[in-house]
Amino acid sequence: IAIDSTAGTGKTTSTAKYSKHYIDTNPHIKFLSLVNLVKLNEQQLETFNEQGLNLVNYQEASSVEMKNNNIICCLNSIHSKLTWLTETELPNYIVYIDEFNYKKII
Repeated sequence: IAIDSTAGTGKTTSTAKYSKHYIDTNPHIKFLSLVNLVKLNEQQLETFNEQGLNLVNYQEASSVEMKNNNIICCLNSIHSKLTWLTETELPNYIVYIDEFNYKKII
């Protein structure tokens, strides 16, 4: 799902709310948010945790904590912080990528 809207329209809050509901009804699913900036990491931690998703911060959590919880991680740290995440485990995650920049193909 791609959501394209202007800043301040509630995209992140809505994503957190609906993801929390989905995870509550599908307890084997976890949430992984990938961001490109540490500041965005901090903002998302606040927003998602306010909605009850309880993300652990890749900067502070151990591999075991990340494996057992919902996670937020900066893109440039995937290789070093998420080495335990295998292709067989990935389908059990909602992967959310915020502030994704792309070129529109005409």
